[in-house]
Formats: sequence, structure tokens, C-alpha cells
Amino acid sequence: MYSAKKQQADRFFQKIKKGIKYPLSIRNDLIRLEHDPSTIAEYWVRIPVKAVKGGLWIGLIKPYEPIPKDGKVCESNLYKRDDKWWLNVTVEREIPERTNYQNVIAIDLGIHHIATCIELATSKTVFYGQFLNQVRGHYFWLRRQLAKKGLQKVIKKIGDHESRITVDIIHNITRDLVNRAPRNQFVIASG
Repeated sequence: MYSAKKQQADRFFQKIKKGIKYPLSIRNDLIRLEHDPSTIAEYWVRIPVKAVKGGLWIGLIKPYEPIPKDGKVCESNLYKRDDKWWLNVTVEREIPERTNYQNVIAIDLGIHHIATCIELATSKTVFYGQFLNQVRGHYFWLRRQLAKKGLQKVIKKIGDHESRITVDIIHNITRDLVNRAPRNQFVIASG
């Protein structure tokens, strides 16, 4: 079991930074999840512990959503935040493919507009990413001004901030596209 944990750590934490607490990754063959609604906790999970033979059974008080019985438990992460212990359980399951849709959303990825979406039935076009170009332009101007003053450390901090904002904007765009499809019974075609 300990070599399995070492392999797991080597695979996920290639660069370990000092002072940062990382979650404990638990492989799917080392964890056991059971459903028992008649007890104090609806779900129970067994986590391997060195001092306890057979592992430690812990009740999951409030799962995010019900865990499907036909799902396969994948890797899980155990971590502590705000004096509370959290367990992220990843479940994989098959979702039946839908064969009939009401409309098609065609997505074109580009430079000026991160995504251009067209609903084929109504010819409605939506351009995503205008704000992203404004953010990138602002930080380009800011980096140029700071470089003239020789403030390289500030430029590095700003670069990290810019990348976080950019990732958030792109995440919101993709989340909006993915949420529109099932709500309106659309299928997404990307090209």
C-alpha cells in the first residue's frame, strides 16, 4: 500500500512547493464507498490508515449530489479547510447519448472573438470574448509602462493576475455555452 501511495504522489505532485498543504490523493482501488440511508450518515467511505487495520470508516454528512449506484468511483482527494475535513469523490458513469435535438449551436474559435456561436435554426449569432481582449490590452499597456520604469517583479505579479482573470473569463464563456445546450435541447458542434 505504501508503494502505491508513493507512486500516486510522484505522479501528481511533480513540483512540491514548500509551505503549501496538498490534498491527500486516494486511488480508487484503495477507497470503498457504501450507501446506507438508515444510519446517521447516508454515505460511508473507508479510507486507508496506517494505524487502523482495514482502514477507517467515515460518514459523509452532506454529499454535493447523490452518488449514482451505476457509477465507478475514481480517484478522491482528502483535504482540510477551515478546521473541517473535506473529501472530493470523483464518480464516472455512462450517460446515454441523445439522438434528437431541436437545434444546433455551431462554435467557431478565433483570435478576436474567443468563440463565435451561431444557432442554426434562428441564425442568431453571439460573439464571446470582447471583454477578454480589453483585459489583455490593459495588461499589455500596463506591462509596457512598468518595463519603462524597470519594475520586473511587479510585471511578474501582474502576469499571474492577468492569467487568473483570463482563465476565469474563458471558464465563464464555456460554462455559458454548455449550460445553454441542455436547457434548450441543443447539440454543440465545434470546428
